[in-house]
Amino acid sequence: MILIQAEGDAFTSGNDLGDFAAVAAGPSTRNMKSALFLSGLARAQKPIVAAVQGLAVGIGTTLLLHCDLSYVATMRNSLRRSLI
Repeated sequence: MILIQAEGDAFTSGNDLGDFAAVAAGPSTRNMKSALFLSGLARAQKPIVAAVQGLAVGIGTTLLLHCDLSYVATMRNSLRRSLI
């Protein structure tokens, strides 16, 4: 089993802004850090569990879709999808 959790007030705070700059510089998103990470999760041979406490913003909500199980401590205002 793979367990993904965070310490502190937020599970995730969104994408690395450098990824957006990389997309603007070229047509491919295959080498973005976030795309490589999510691709690795999709190929995982073990079940993936996310333990979410606090905010999960942007790419963090996408990460949860790649998990086999997501446990969210508090749903109210925890999951947010921001678009730029």
